[in-house]
Amino acid sequence: MTHRHIDPKGWTLAKIDDVIGYGGLPAWLELRDAVRSDPNLLPKIRRIASHGTKHGEDIDAYRFWLNIADHLEGEHKAKAAPVGE
Repeated sequence: MTHRHIDPKGWTLAKIDDVIGYGGLPAWLELRDAVRSDPNLLPKIRRIASHGTKHGEDIDAYRFWLNIADHLEGEHKAKAAPVGE
């Protein structure tokens, strides 16, 4: 999917918004994989999804991504936890 304002340096807020609001499953999987490799994207996703749940065209998609962000954050915390905890 071609996204507006693509920044060659990574995932901009506009690109994340396009993927969540207008992207299909392949774009969503790409975003999910990007977050799995870079947890620093989670605050951006939360920011976009939180706004989208109130003002987005596809409110359910933004709500879904808030849940995905919670799940992925849990994955990152589990990976970071010392063994035995």
